[in-house]
Amino acid sequence: MADCIRTPLVSTRFSPVAAIYLLIVLISVVVGGSAHAQRPIPIDTTLMQKLLPGTVSVSEKSGDPPVYRAYRTVSEAETELLGYLFETPDLPPEEIGYSAPIHVLAAMDLEGTITGIEIINYRESYRSIRGDFLNSERFPDQFFDKPLADEFRVGRDIDGVSRATISSWAVARGVRNAA
Repeated sequence: MADCIRTPLVSTRFSPVAAIYLLIVLISVVVGGSAHAQRPIPIDTTLMQKLLPGTVSVSEKSGDPPVYRAYRTVSEAETELLGYLFETPDLPPEEIGYSAPIHVLAAMDLEGTITGIEIINYRESYRSIRGDFLNSERFPDQFFDKPLADEFRVGRDIDGVSRATISSWAVARGVRNAA
């Protein structure tokens, strides 16, 4: 009975196996956390010009819903509105991918045609295994010259990304609803 009182309930020694396990967990949290998230892409004039060709200047984001206004040069002293650029999280509800919201910058001309998209930031569990599957050229390029009259439905007029259907749907819905 006296021996039971002196015996600690929890061992204070670390076994080598426990130490290795703890090290693996810490490494996976530190490295794994950053491996799944894309670094946010900065929104600058160069990116906006890529999405809406012909853009020479862009206004600050303003309005309701907030948009960037893109202008082109008509003459040396005159510019005219070319189109709009908008971020999908600015118009609720924010679309959620497989793991988290997906932030997209989209460009639209004055005729209501999407001229391009860029996925600014997303966090997906498959990224560490499959790479940057949403920002590959094939997926975003489908939105070039896409009229708003289209349904933006994965499997019909948008090809989804294999094993990333939820994220593909989130991007398509986010762009369509925000536009």
